[in-house]
Amino acid sequence: MPINGVLEVLSATSRLLLPAEEYEEALPVLARLLVPAWVDACAIGLCGDDGAMRIVTSLGRPPDDGALTRRIPHPPITTLSDGAGWTLELSIAARGEGFGFFWICGSGEGPSSLVMSLADELSLRIAIAI
Repeated sequence: MPINGVLEVLSATSRLLLPAEEYEEALPVLARLLVPAWVDACAIGLCGDDGAMRIVTSLGRPPDDGALTRRIPHPPITTLSDGAGWTLELSIAARGEGFGFFWICGSGEGPSSLVMSLADELSLRIAIAI
C-alpha cells in the first residue's frame, strides 16, 4: 500500500476521533478502514471502570484470550505462526496509563514496517481521544 494510503487512514482516523466524547462509536469504523485493505483482522479492546477488558470491535478472526487478560500497558507483542501468518498487539496507552489494546493480524512472514508504524500511530491516536 502506498504512503498516501497511510495518510488517508490517519486523516480519516483523526476526523473520526475528533469528537472525543464519541471515540468508542468511531472504533468499529476504524477497524473497517483497515480490514481487508491493510490487514486480515482487527480487534480493539478497552478497559472498563472495573478493570475488565472488553472487545469494542472485532473484524475477521478474534484475538486470543491472552489479549483480554494481559496487563496494560505492555510492549508491542508480535506473534508469528507457521503458515498461519502473524499477529501484532499494541497497548492503547498514554503517560503510562493503559486504556486497552489494538490487535491486528495478517498473512505472510510478519507485519511490514509500514503496517507496524500505522498500528502504532493509530493506537496512540485512540489513547489521545480517550
